[in-house]
Parts: sequence; C-alpha cells; structure tokens
Amino acid sequence: MELNLSDAQEAAIDQLDYNQEWARLGALTHTLAKAQLIAFQKPHADRSTEHYRISALRQFMEAKDALNEEEFESLMKVAASELTKGLHEHVYHVLCGFRGLSDSQFEQAANMYSSKSFDKLKLRRKLQRRIGSDWNSSDVDAAISSGDTQLQAWLVHSGFLTQQHAHTLLESGGSKAVRNLAKVFIRQQKNSKT
Repeated sequence: MELNLSDAQEAAIDQLDYNQEWARLGALTHTLAKAQLIAFQKPHADRSTEHYRISALRQFMEAKDALNEEEFESLMKVAASELTKGLHEHVYHVLCGFRGLSDSQFEQAANMYSSKSFDKLKLRRKLQRRIGSDWNSSDVDAAISSGDTQLQAWLVHSGFLTQQHAHTLLESGGSKAVRNLAKVFIRQQKNSKT
C-alpha cells in the first residue's frame, strides 16, 4: 500500500532514520515529524536519531488503551525494521510492558525476541498478567522464587500476598528493600486484625 507522506514525514525518514513502517503505524505523524525536525536542527540538539524514534514510540503507546491487530502487526514490523539493536529491543520491551495487549498479542511479542534482560522482563510480565487476572498461590510462589526484586516489590504493593508469602519474602526476598516491604506488610496485617 502506497503511503501519502507529507514533506515533514519524508524529511524525518531521511534525517531521523525513520522508515515508512513508522508512518504506516501512525507513530510518525506530520505534526510529530515537523516538531522533531525543528528540535533536531537546533544548534545543541540531541543528535541521536534513535532518541527521536523512542519518543515517537512512547507518544504513540501512551495514546492507546489497546492495540488492534493491524496496529500490533505494524509495531512488530517497526521492531523488525529497526537497524539499531537498542531500539529494536526497546520496541519489544515497550510492547511487553503495555497493559493493553491481548493475551495472544503478549505471547506473540514475547516469543519474537530473546535476550537476558528481555527474558527477565517477559517472565515478570507473564507472572504479573497471570496473578493479576487469576490469582493462584503457585504463580505467587514462582514470582517469589524468581529472585526478581521488582516483581517481588510489585507483589507487596499490589496486595497479592498471603501471610505465608509475606513471611517467605521477609526471610528470602531478593533485596533488603523487599524484605523491609514484607516486614511492613506483615505489621500492617497484624495491626488490622487487632
């Protein structure tokens, strides 16, 4: 499908290393392209074109509650078309962190990319999604035993802990901060019973 691109969009593709997939997705609008080109042409502007594309991705995602299949497929094409490894991985990080993905979209995005940091994020998001939608003790146990301190802190803050789970975190949480959170949780639970 041929795209009708504005002069600003074509200039952004040329100067900021976008490609047509960004415009097809709807993340590279005429207004955004124009604003980014103005910013890029200032004397002490950020010259990392990747930063402009990251900004476009974040703005696009922040405006969405969910992604339809066409938008999701376009985002997957954007990720695949990114030449810089950092932004390629960042698109997958943003996608897996986006709460508006359907379960099938999440699984598809999670299976498209692998790296040590991304695999840790995938496990965190999978467990958060499962615990948040259908709490069960074995998923909470898996989250605690993962050693992922961000996931463990999320468990405490979101209230998905039983007393037993909180005591396990108090004894073997992944960091002192998590152990302290568990201690406060236990104390609050004890005070609410009295």
